[in-house]
Amino acid sequence: MQADLVVRGADGRLVLMVEVKRYRQKSPSWVAQFRQNLLAHGDQPNVPYFLFAFLDHFYLWCDAESIPSLREPDYIINAESILQPYFDRANISKDQVAGQSLVLIVSTWLATLIYANPEPSDLDESQSWILESGLYSAIQGGKIEHEVLVA
Repeated sequence: MQADLVVRGADGRLVLMVEVKRYRQKSPSWVAQFRQNLLAHGDQPNVPYFLFAFLDHFYLWCDAESIPSLREPDYIINAESILQPYFDRANISKDQVAGQSLVLIVSTWLATLIYANPEPSDLDESQSWILESGLYSAIQGGKIEHEVLVA
């Protein structure tokens, strides 16, 4: 399958696969079914973290390398506080953002976490899940790749 974004850790291994969609107001069970269907159409990528980045929420699965069972996400994050500063800088609303622009915004947010290397104490409360899940440590020293074929 082709992922919108992947992050490789400092050792070059895949640590995060990201699918970015302009969807909104989806239930955790709908998102779990969507993930299962998406992963069923290709080889299961060996990646510890899987993230859906939707306009209103991020959905993160940890220990995602297990068989793609119908499992709800480990974390459901309100994406507004994460994405809104990027919408503001681009002078657009979330209703106006195109699909590829949303991918670029999510990529920029990830790049800030990886390359700006903020201290964990500098992350605001809305991003505590990044530390709690272990994702922050996993992506440090890594790199982002766009539209990657993952198997």
